[in-house]
Amino acid sequence: MANDEDNDHSTDPAREGGAFLLEGPITEADARPREREKKDDEYKRRQLLFNFLLVVVGSFTVGVYAYQASIMNSSPGSGQGQRECRQKRRRYCECDHEGNEDQCGGN
Repeated sequence: MANDEDNDHSTDPAREGGAFLLEGPITEADARPREREKKDDEYKRRQLLFNFLLVVVGSFTVGVYAYQASIMNSSPGSGQGQRECRQKRRRYCECDHEGNEDQCGGN
């Protein structure tokens, strides 16, 4: 009968192939590195997503800056035109209307 119990390893899940399998701390210790790897992978995935968004927003900002710079570089000509217009209006008001501000638009 003792011999039958020794050969009946298939019914006891803790015994496999004649070796006694420990459950508990060893199984948990094996699970910890796997769990840590999953967390590291999730962290890396989120970090890559954040870096991607940072690059996209940074590129957009550089694009807006370049657009504003191109407008600003083309503006000095229009600013010159506004200055000339004001000077012409002043001359017109001084010469034709003798400085009457009502007819000159207040300037």
